[in-house]
Amino acid sequence: MNLRKIEAESYREALAKVRTAYGDDALIVGTRTFQRGGVLGLGGKQVVEVYVTETKTRGERLMELRGQAPRMPLPAVAAPAAYAAAPEQADAALDAPLPAAARERAAASERAPSAIDRRLNEIGLVLEQLSGEVQHLLRRSEGPPWGHPVLEEAYALLRERDVEDDLARQLIARLDRAVLPEEGMDEAALRGLVAAHAARFIDALAPAPAAPAGRVTIFVGPTGVGKTTTIAKLAARERYSSGRSVALITLDTFRIAAVDQLRKYADIIGLELKVATDPPGLREAIDSLAACERIFVDSAGRSPADELRLGELTSFVRAAPDAQVSLVLSATASARTLRRSIDRFARVGFRDLVLTKLDETQGRGVILSAIAHAARPVSFLTNGQNVPDDIEAADPQRIADLLLNGG
Repeated sequence: MNLRKIEAESYREALAKVRTAYGDDALIVGTRTFQRGGVLGLGGKQVVEVYVTETKTRGERLMELRGQAPRMPLPAVAAPAAYAAAPEQADAALDAPLPAAARERAAASERAPSAIDRRLNEIGLVLEQLSGEVQHLLRRSEGPPWGHPVLEEAYALLRERDVEDDLARQLIARLDRAVLPEEGMDEAALRGLVAAHAARFIDALAPAPAAPAGRVTIFVGPTGVGKTTTIAKLAARERYSSGRSVALITLDTFRIAAVDQLRKYADIIGLELKVATDPPGLREAIDSLAACERIFVDSAGRSPADELRLGELTSFVRAAPDAQVSLVLSATASARTLRRSIDRFARVGFRDLVLTKLDETQGRGVILSAIAHAARPVSFLTNGQNVPDDIEAADPQRIADLLLNGG
């Protein structure tokens, strides 16, 4: 397979170069994005590399340019097992289609490849060509954007937003080719089109729960994702905007600073705070706050690799079967890290996701990765440290707008 490398500043520009150089029959087999230049990762220039191969041989392309028809496929030959069974007949069958001059040259030199070697090499080339064509057709059937300018631009837009390739292809497959303009779209219209479809795609991946949120919510997640600050924002929001009575419970007795931080928030907002050191203590604390309309429970951050701590957290959750669990994740993490956290916290059981630190990341495509892998909706998004301002309720359309328009 003859691979060619195309470099550009964006996926969209790379796709345009591929089309110009190789036409619609080119097959993209790989892409990568990296920074070139700069110091310690700063001041560099983004480079997109696209590796492409043609599904037609060089000879076929030359003959097309000259107006000639491509050569016919090679005649079928006996299977390898036939050589062992009847070598003389097989050699005769293989030699027959070859020109006489070629057979004389092969016989004249012991170092020249045999007729069988030549034919097998030719068969290998044909199979390689057929394999490329089959892969090309398969890629088309999976919903990639090749073959329509709007689909190509939409795919490039999603990849520029760091949406993973598989998810970008799934989303593009939902676009109705019949209603797309053949001449393309301006960037604003394209973003609007993809955002509308992305919202429906997100809603299909993780529909909103049928029942409203319960009275008690336990927040779980890895260390350093901002659970305590998120709880303070939600508590202040409930207290000041909705006028509900709110209380806080902390399970994070491993870090004195965490308890002190939550206590300061509780004092400022005017909330009652209780500390539970074991599962029975959590149950007792919840029962003692029966008059409160909303109770937020802060748990200690757990490493996804810490089986012991995750087991302890599961025991706390089981002590409050009437509580819902929200998994808090940072949008600054990679898609792979988010998937790993989701898998490990699945044993605890969670109803929804809370994504934090959107203000610290440009790669918002990880939001889509988290939703798809968890198959759970996002309930809240945070984009700063200010309490209670930097938090908002999430829905599929808002997430799609953040993803495509950066709002």
